[in-house]
Amino acid sequence: LVGRPADALAHYRRIGHGAGIRRLAEIVSVPAEAPAGARIEVLTARARELARLIAAGKSNRDAAASMSVSEKTVEKYLTSMYAKLSLTSRIQLARFVDAQGA
Repeated sequence: LVGRPADALAHYRRIGHGAGIRRLAEIVSVPAEAPAGARIEVLTARARELARLIAAGKSNRDAAASMSVSEKTVEKYLTSMYAKLSLTSRIQLARFVDAQGA
């Protein structure tokens, strides 16, 4: 279903997966461009590492385990990154990382 939002939406509706429907709506509606003027270099090396893990689809728990930190630390890093980069979601963060080639 990757790259086929209409098929994914039909599937989520068929199985009654409300969270999937909402997530898909978020993915489809988020612009692909990075915020104007935002650069990956404003993040620390550790924050960039986390950003790459999130862009790769890792959950907070998996990212925390990969980085040997707590989930709370990952949440704090994400909040800080969102503020520094003027982002509001992990989808935007993933698209930003991809756009920056990080």
